[in-house]
Amino acid sequence: NKKKNNRKPTVEKNLIDIERKVNRVRKKNYRLAYKLMLESGLRVHEVSALKKEDFSFDKNLITINLREAKGNKLCSIELENKYLSKNISEFIETKSEDERVFPHMRYLQEQATKMGIKCHDMRRGFAKRTYKEELENDSPRSEALDKTRIKLRHTRSDTTKIYLNSKIKV
Repeated sequence: NKKKNNRKPTVEKNLIDIERKVNRVRKKNYRLAYKLMLESGLRVHEVSALKKEDFSFDKNLITINLREAKGNKLCSIELENKYLSKNISEFIETKSEDERVFPHMRYLQEQATKMGIKCHDMRRGFAKRTYKEELENDSPRSEALDKTRIKLRHTRSDTTKIYLNSKIKV
């Protein structure tokens, strides 16, 4: 007895096209949230839960402390990105420490849908780009998979493989 899959067929998407659409978002706070998802692999609910106190900056390096939704464990991710470091640090200056930085998760999802993408496509694109970069840096496939799995904070490699088989082209 196989379960019927009622999902719509996934349309192949190009990561460059997704990035172009994100760059055209007028409201800076939403553009920053989308770019953060693209560059960090964070899920939309993780981005919308971030508070000012979760960020720290050192030149172009951003450290984000977050509480895992699954397991409620604390972890931190680092990413080096001049644009995001400068713009997020400026954007959150006016926020209080415990104020959510990008609180409008539903709006982010709705706007992404209007652009013809899903917020999770950004995470899938991050996964494929990370894996591709690891291979280009001469990592063996198993090591590239493991490094990608760790960046996505997956427990199992099989979950990461699903992302790598998505219809996002990099």
